[in-house]
Amino acid sequence: PPYVYQQDNLSIYTDIFSYVYNYTLTVSGEYFFTTEKIAMPYAGFGIGAAYNQFTMYYNVYQQQDKRWGALIRPHAGVIVRFSKNSNWGVMTDLHLDYATTKSQDTDYNNGFANVGLQVGLVYLKR
Repeated sequence: PPYVYQQDNLSIYTDIFSYVYNYTLTVSGEYFFTTEKIAMPYAGFGIGAAYNQFTMYYNVYQQQDKRWGALIRPHAGVIVRFSKNSNWGVMTDLHLDYATTKSQDTDYNNGFANVGLQVGLVYLKR
């Protein structure tokens, strides 16, 4: 709800919405525990970069803090083929991202972490 915010000799009556827009780029590798069955579980690790836009909206005004940081991403998942000899399958993957991006303007001082789920159709080349 709207509130009166005061800082030094400034006061503003507004509502505040805080958002973080997170963009990542990683290089990763996977280890498949088995490739001979229909279900192929795997675990992997990625490393890369993260770009975060920390944005606070004050009614029609906004404040942004844009930061780059390092990123690590452990992940695990499974690929399920449509049949034992099929090159096509469905993939699901759960990952945890931790980035060193910090923003003291918006109180993100300990880095940035998020959890993601990927589901998709895959083609396996033999």
